[in-house]
Amino acid sequence: MPEDIDGGGWYATAYGAVKMRSGASTGCPANGVAYAGQALDYHCFANPLADDDYNWTYTRNVSTGVEGWIRNDLLTDHGSKVKCR
Repeated sequence: MPEDIDGGGWYATAYGAVKMRSGASTGCPANGVAYAGQALDYHCFANPLADDDYNWTYTRNVSTGVEGWIRNDLLTDHGSKVKCR
């Protein structure tokens, strides 16, 4: 789990229902789902594990406590602006 170094994102939400994945790739299993309207706590962003040209943000769903990676284009504010260390 990446360190929580991004203080933002508490009011950000996903578009529709999006999978929160165990890694920064659509090939990684889902830990859970983030739904539109649920607040997300951003930890940081990383470059993809796969060649899909999208950055990914590691998030914690404030409503459910589930953590995982969400592709930035699936987040209403396009994800974290702080790169993971």
